[in-house]
Amino acid sequence: MRMQPSKLFQTHTREFREVMSMGVMHLDIGAIRWNGDNFLAEGYVPEISSAVRAHGIVKPDSNGYAQEMAVEYFIRTNAYHYVVHYKYDTNIGLPFLPSVIQSFWVNEGKEVKMAEYALRSLKTSTVALPSSLFDPQANLRTNSSPVLVYKDGAWYQTNALGKLAHFTPPFANERSPTTGEKLEANQLYFGAVFLNSFTAFSVIRRINKQNKQNTKRKKTT
Repeated sequence: MRMQPSKLFQTHTREFREVMSMGVMHLDIGAIRWNGDNFLAEGYVPEISSAVRAHGIVKPDSNGYAQEMAVEYFIRTNAYHYVVHYKYDTNIGLPFLPSVIQSFWVNEGKEVKMAEYALRSLKTSTVALPSSLFDPQANLRTNSSPVLVYKDGAWYQTNALGKLAHFTPPFANERSPTTGEKLEANQLYFGAVFLNSFTAFSVIRRINKQNKQNTKRKKTT
């Protein structure tokens, strides 16, 4: 049994992709291809299992830095308009990179804030870093999601030697009721239902009997 990544991990991954894409959503890192101040890119929206096309254009400020970017997302037959604003309140390491990225959905001419990212710092290197630092395999070998195996009524996990070893997951302490306990619970349930039904029928029978006696008294009088 392979455990899926947590929702928190997926959320942080999505946010990281948006920051690396300067506020543009639904794209993989490096998917944007610029042509001057314009770009076209294709991505995917997993929540609705649909492809998305994105088109954007950057508007510079008086210093030539990116001030805002108008982005259109085309999903199926619908078009969604966004605008991304950039602020340069602090120098995070490179003067042309913004310290704040704000994403707004444009709805009927009004901007509705959807996300905001504050960048603290960015460190650069004067020399090219080795590609091994960007190889995810080393990190995956030590931080990958565990693989659990359920066999013969017990849980097993691969140990450091690559062999299956007995493993007790946290949820294994939650004991399932035995057959006798299930039967006893069912008997109590059906006994309670029978008692309630018997009581209801008794009350109805008493009311009907009382109504018949009242009817006979009226006829004799």
